[in-house]
Amino acid sequence: MPKKKKSITILEARYYHNDNPTIDGHAKMIVKFCELLKNDFNISLITTFKPLYNEVKNIEDVDSVLTKYEDVKDFKDIILESDIMLLTKPDYIFYHPNTYVWILANYASLESNMEALKQWSIKYFNHPYIKKIIFVSPVIEESFLSTNLVPKEKSIVIPNWIESVKKKPKKYEDIKDFKVLWLSRFIAEKGWEDLFNAVRNTDIKTEFIGYGDDFEKALELKNKEQLNNIELLGFVENAIDYLNNNASVYVFTSKDPTESFGLSLLEAMSIGIPCISSNIPTSRYVLGDKGLFYNTIDELKVLILELKNNKDLYNEQAKYSLERAKLFHKDNIKKMWKDVIR
Repeated sequence: MPKKKKSITILEARYYHNDNPTIDGHAKMIVKFCELLKNDFNISLITTFKPLYNEVKNIEDVDSVLTKYEDVKDFKDIILESDIMLLTKPDYIFYHPNTYVWILANYASLESNMEALKQWSIKYFNHPYIKKIIFVSPVIEESFLSTNLVPKEKSIVIPNWIESVKKKPKKYEDIKDFKVLWLSRFIAEKGWEDLFNAVRNTDIKTEFIGYGDDFEKALELKNKEQLNNIELLGFVENAIDYLNNNASVYVFTSKDPTESFGLSLLEAMSIGIPCISSNIPTSRYVLGDKGLFYNTIDELKVLILELKNNKDLYNEQAKYSLERAKLFHKDNIKKMWKDVIR
């Protein structure tokens, strides 16, 4: 007889319940988790976040429920029937005896969060029902460990992952139209102005994908200065496919101190193009020591121009992106999850 699959209930309980058309990176990883492990576990999701629910409800063999924050308590008995409970934040009103906490943001990087995190540590992280606290990068783990917020014996890193890696990198010789792409939310913390300013007085074609509070500001700047080399595309369906078909180089500009991983950076690496990143610890973990990093706008501009004009550098970095991305392939990460949650 086949071995009976264990059941996991994921609780993603946010204080708000809205109708945003798209999910954020936090919720995207929950969708990817369901897809990654649905054949190995019976997975259910209880969430207050409608965009997440809308994605998960379409995954075959995964159950999902949309509710309000104040009503999550009504699902306690159902959750306790599961073998495993997975929380994306620990501060909830009850625990399953076999609870795992998945930390998807670097909350400990902000001094303003420390008092709340100390309460998390006292009330939640040391709770005997919490078996493991899972971080998506060693950078985040170290932030929590260095401030004594989590017990070391409960701490573990399981990185984010990608579904596939292209077999061959993009070749410089095959580029007909050199184009730089950026993909993120249009907010100041994501550093979009770095790339905007680096290419504004050049002929380098650059496309920005995403929406956010700063989108109108960027659009006004583009129109005011008649920056014809810059295009603001807004939301693009199947953005990674678009990158694959259009990007020569990907630039990751985030300056967000809570940046957990940089999934879009990894996704760009997986299609075999050179990637340039802001010099922050999380992107150094993803892109690795041989990656291209900038500290100033001038450095970013120089790196882009070098990739545009140097065939050997371009091909070397495209190949490196693929090789580095293979470390984060889903098959490697799936094994890590199965070894940890029991």
